[in-house]
Amino acid sequence: METEESAFTRISQASFLRIFSGLSTNSRYLHGVLEKNGKVTESNKKVLVEALRAIAEILIWGDQNDGSVFDFFLERQMLSHFLSIMKQESGSLNCQLLQTLNIIFENMKHETSLYFLLSNNHVNSIISHKFDLNNEEIMAYYISFLKTLSFKLNPCTIHFFFNESTNEFPLLIESLKLYDSRESMVRIAVRNIILNIVRVKDDGMIEFVKETTKLYLCDVIDGLVQQAIDLDIFVRSAANVQANRDRLRDKVDDLIDLLHYIAELLEVPAMAETLSGLGWSFFVF
Repeated sequence: METEESAFTRISQASFLRIFSGLSTNSRYLHGVLEKNGKVTESNKKVLVEALRAIAEILIWGDQNDGSVFDFFLERQMLSHFLSIMKQESGSLNCQLLQTLNIIFENMKHETSLYFLLSNNHVNSIISHKFDLNNEEIMAYYISFLKTLSFKLNPCTIHFFFNESTNEFPLLIESLKLYDSRESMVRIAVRNIILNIVRVKDDGMIEFVKETTKLYLCDVIDGLVQQAIDLDIFVRSAANVQANRDRLRDKVDDLIDLLHYIAELLEVPAMAETLSGLGWSFFVF
């Protein structure tokens, strides 16, 4: 005779598509799936993946149409279940978790819902979690999640991410670790995240950012110098070789992108002060 737990772990994707007929009941149902499958095994990975997909859709619908659905998941500490699953280091599940989180935060329309999601510090714990970033799929979902969060930053939400009393800012710290990634998509995302952070008007946070990004900004200016030198050498050695024109164009585009990024940083007074000093030391002395 099939037990209740084994029934949960044998739900098919088609079953999940039918759950939207009664959202209140289905919210409890999906919460039950998470609770009864707290320990990740090979036999329940698929059901958890499908549950996470359904949770994202229900939460987005609830945020926009029925706050009681959203409230139910918050009361049941949904994100604590997510963290528990993450810590069990299942690659496929972590990919789905990050995708689910990205979808939820990207589509959240009401500030109240956003504040509730951020209020218990679980998001910072997720940001700081040591994912297997050698897994390209996990890296892609992780950096996308960080970038989505950075677009939610403003003077009201910054304090959910930055703790001035303890000088903790996981979104900034973890992003800076990835600035020199081999993947251009990741490097570009880090630039977007940094820009979104420094544009927030908060004196305490900006002072922390100025101090924390000094080495990073040194590397940015150093990268500008190196790219300019490399481009000059390349032009002198290969300017007339037709086969190298595409490489030359790529190098020029990369340099222009970096210059645009620095120009945007210079629009922020605190960053302009640091960059001006670095530029002076690099180019004058």
